[in-house]
Amino acid sequence: MKNNQDYNHILRIGIIYDLLKKKDFTKRNEFENVLLEKLGHFSSRTFDRDLRKLREQFGLVIRYENPYGYGFDKAYEQDTSKIENLLHLMNSTVFKMNHLNKKDIIYPFTSNNIEVNEFLPEISEAISSCHKIHIAYRGYWETDRKEYILSPYLLKEFQLRWYVLSKVDGEIRVFGLDRIRSIDVLQDESVERPKIDASVFNNIIGVSEPHLKPEKVVLAFTPRQGRYIKSSPIHPTQELVSDDENGLVISLKVGINWELKEVIKKNGIQVKVLEPAHLVEEIKQELIDNLKQYQS
Repeated sequence: MKNNQDYNHILRIGIIYDLLKKKDFTKRNEFENVLLEKLGHFSSRTFDRDLRKLREQFGLVIRYENPYGYGFDKAYEQDTSKIENLLHLMNSTVFKMNHLNKKDIIYPFTSNNIEVNEFLPEISEAISSCHKIHIAYRGYWETDRKEYILSPYLLKEFQLRWYVLSKVDGEIRVFGLDRIRSIDVLQDESVERPKIDASVFNNIIGVSEPHLKPEKVVLAFTPRQGRYIKSSPIHPTQELVSDDENGLVISLKVGINWELKEVIKKNGIQVKVLEPAHLVEEIKQELIDNLKQYQS
């Protein structure tokens, strides 16, 4: 299951990180023995990939010195905040319960390159304990902060960013954690978990407008781009319509939200919208308006 893969991926990284912390150097066979003992399996290729993630994603400076093994480079000050935050979340009751599918608190990840946000532990605990939270929030297109009291329900990751699905004044809203400026868990305000069907995310790309009604979307790609789209599907509902020397045609069953339109626009001249008609016209008009910027 996808959730098990996510959990084991973080667990492996946590085990490697803990061994690196314990002493100056750890030999490869020591990592292997501990991973075998705790997880029941070890892969050299996976181990190398996990080390690379610790270096590139979490900013840790790890060096190898023969014959001693791997260790933190003492010449650099290690910033461990990102990895520590992620491990705190992993070790929380909330994450473990989600891993066991007893509570839908963290929606399945879209990527193994999991970014850590400082508010993840607090929000996940608030969801688990059914407490409201007070946040100061500023959207990308807003100049001023706004304050909200919300009932958080679900955490979702999309393209390395985290979002929380919540109820605010009876309305379902999605907030980006990277836009939250401060947070306060209201310990004296316990509420029932909002009755929100998390499966609404299955019908969209991304996070915006999760309650849109799914529509049939047909896209035609050039032969070259079609090869990429076949190897990396846009959405789980993707189905093949045709695939020949003229290119690839696929259909999706999704809500037409901002993220879908961005996918289309990112592919530029390598994609053409065939259905539905209203999306064809909308994309066509955006392209006309965009062209006008270069004609003045």
